Amino acid sequence: MELQAIKLELIKLLLETDEKSILEKVRKLLSTQKNGAKSVEDAVGYQPDGSPITKEQLLKRIEESEEAIRKGEVISMEDLMKESENW
Repeated sequence: MELQAIKLELIKLLLETDEKSILEKVRKLLSTQKNGAKSVEDAVGYQPDGSPITKEQLLKRIEESEEAIRKGEVISMEDLMKESENW
């Protein structure tokens, strides 16, 4: 089956389903590729919006967080709790 035919068949199947769980799985699979992962297995986690996080992205976030800690750009949990009381 040619690529265009596969795409059209998938679109038709997606439009015909009302199963949210299936649609979420398809979305997760496709967003994994879009965000740099070669496959679902390449994703080491997912963000709140369901988009995947690759190992490289996670390591970069860790480095950025460690740098923020070194610079003192952090807040203690106790201070955060006090601050959140005023929200």
